[in-house]
Amino acid sequence: MAGGRTAEGVQVVPADWIVQSWQRRTNSRFSGDEYGYGWFTREIGGEQVHFGWGYGGQMLYIVPSLDLTVVMTSEESGPSARNGYRDLLHGLLADIIGTVRAA
Repeated sequence: MAGGRTAEGVQVVPADWIVQSWQRRTNSRFSGDEYGYGWFTREIGGEQVHFGWGYGGQMLYIVPSLDLTVVMTSEESGPSARNGYRDLLHGLLADIIGTVRAA
């Protein structure tokens, strides 16, 4: 995890802000996932994952323990939670985590 730094080492986001934003402030009334400042947190594939979730299944996953960032784009044709699509995306991430661990 770069801690808010670019590849060149320039600090763009304060590292402390990242830590604070991932701390649980409440839980989602829809999924029960922990929720911080713009980030959901849950275990996926046996790892703690922080993720931003946009309309229709636009996902940004951060897996600190594996130094892994995964971005998924989707059709924005409808909500992804009600039709189970969000859970399919989480399952895909679990597969990716398994592959990264095996490498």
